[in-house]
Amino acid sequence: MVTMIVTNFPRLLISISCFLLTINLIVPVFCQTTSDSTELGENDSLNASSVDYVTLRSVIIILNEGLSTPPSTFSHIDPYLRPEFWPDGVEQLTATGKYKLYNLGKSFHSRYDRFLTDSPREVHARSGDKDNNIEGSLVFLHGAYKARGHWKYGSTDYLPIAVHTVPTKYDCMLSTHCYCPKVNTVIQDLLSSSECESLKKQFASTLKLVESKTGLTSFWNQIDYIETVLLQVMLKSKIPSWITPGVIEDFNDLGNSFHSMATAYPDMLKQMVGPIYSELTDRLKSIIKPTPRSSVQQKPRLLVYSTLTPIMSSVAYHLAGVNGVIPPPGSIFILELYEEPGLAYAVKMFYWNDTDSHQPNLVYPNFVTSSSSSSSSSSSSSSPSVPLNDLLNHMSTLMESDWPAYCGLGGSIDTGLDTLSMILIIILIVVFASVAFTIIMIVKKSRSGYVIFK
Repeated sequence: MVTMIVTNFPRLLISISCFLLTINLIVPVFCQTTSDSTELGENDSLNASSVDYVTLRSVIIILNEGLSTPPSTFSHIDPYLRPEFWPDGVEQLTATGKYKLYNLGKSFHSRYDRFLTDSPREVHARSGDKDNNIEGSLVFLHGAYKARGHWKYGSTDYLPIAVHTVPTKYDCMLSTHCYCPKVNTVIQDLLSSSECESLKKQFASTLKLVESKTGLTSFWNQIDYIETVLLQVMLKSKIPSWITPGVIEDFNDLGNSFHSMATAYPDMLKQMVGPIYSELTDRLKSIIKPTPRSSVQQKPRLLVYSTLTPIMSSVAYHLAGVNGVIPPPGSIFILELYEEPGLAYAVKMFYWNDTDSHQPNLVYPNFVTSSSSSSSSSSSSSSPSVPLNDLLNHMSTLMESDWPAYCGLGGSIDTGLDTLSMILIIILIVVFASVAFTIIMIVKKSRSGYVIFK
């Protein structure tokens, strides 16, 4: 017996090794499968949040401005807002803001790594004409795209991607400071609304404190100052001593409450989203339009719109009901366009409000869609996928065919000339015309034999 065991010991050793190897391979796979099943059970939206690379056609993002230095508007009230405290300039993207946007770009490309390529030609980027908007979009795109293959040049991995802008005066799509007389009317209506009066009563003691310490009596200016202080707190910069932690908490509550109220105010909402909805509608229709075989122009896979907080948050509220707090700097709202069987198109929406997270949050449409149950009394859809036509119809409710006319410009774009300048120009034209006419008549009479000058 002993002789037989010794003789067959090598074979027995091999058999035991194979058995142990099989156990090591099977058990981890089984455990992983069990773990995945449990995780899916705990998070039903996991599959809905994933990317279907087969049917994905385009990704549109609305990028909020990154963390920037505060404006100097109230430097006469707060010495820490003076330019000498901000050597990089006021309203400029900070190093932290750049770092977060760069990492967000990297996480964004990781999510869509099987959809996006290394080509800058697949990107259409548009930014508001502010330094922090332009720089923010450039930094985000640098995180998302690297120079590889035939796009590589020298030793750098920076891939230049064009970011288009329009002067702020003419850009109502991505700027809140465009020339639009109607804005003043909308703001006054908002400030005199019952919602605003209720907010003033709710935070009367906080507003009274601000007035006594700063001398600001206008509610609009008080809110502007409070938002500036909250930005200083976010930047961990110095603030006046009377702004204690308790006051900061009150400022935070008031700032978020005003933001939520203003975002939901119908006329203000239309002012914020109307122009960008017109752009998105045109882009989405262009993407789904069949491309002629002779065309060599590539349809954009990624569209980036770098804008200000009020515009980005208004889109997120109107499309997905996202409201309640001021969006953090560098947050983005995402639209994913999918082509479904039968040439039908649908959209999924995501809100990436945590720039340190590697994945965005799936959000649901804030309106009834054709895919919703007809018997449901809910005002929103229970499905994360929105038929494209339903999205376009919902956006069209806040669009205008002639935005300049809606703004009170009479269907024309402001030339930047005031009334006095126009009068002076008209006078000069009349003078030059009179001089020219006189010269012509002199020459004409001279040729007819009259002696004009002796």
